[in-house]
Amino acid sequence: MVIAIIGILALIVIVNLEGARNKAKDNAAFTTMRSLATAVAVCQSNRTPLNATSGSAPVIGNSICGGTAVWPKLNSVWSISKIYFSDPDSYYWIRATDSGTKIIICDMSPNSWSEDGISGDMNHKCNKIGF
Repeated sequence: MVIAIIGILALIVIVNLEGARNKAKDNAAFTTMRSLATAVAVCQSNRTPLNATSGSAPVIGNSICGGTAVWPKLNSVWSISKIYFSDPDSYYWIRATDSGTKIIICDMSPNSWSEDGISGDMNHKCNKIGF
């Protein structure tokens, strides 16, 4: 009986640790996306072309816009699935997804740009969907 109770308690601890680990991965991806959005905004404000193809995923490890900052690998669960941008207007839209239903969108875009229920509003921001 005592062994069974200890086993149940150990299982509860393991389940709670897994949830904390997943939350840490989500938070790390969100933080990286916010930093990436800032880097993209700086490139665009300096009128430096982005080293990516609008409408597709960037090549991880390539320079973002000619400097030392590179397109990051998020983590084992998250990846940057698409980036849209308009260089003359300095608009951008970066979308990351986990291996399930969670999405992070960072953008500075007009309200005519929208995806996954998020519309641009001409402000630099990052949104979480499905958390």
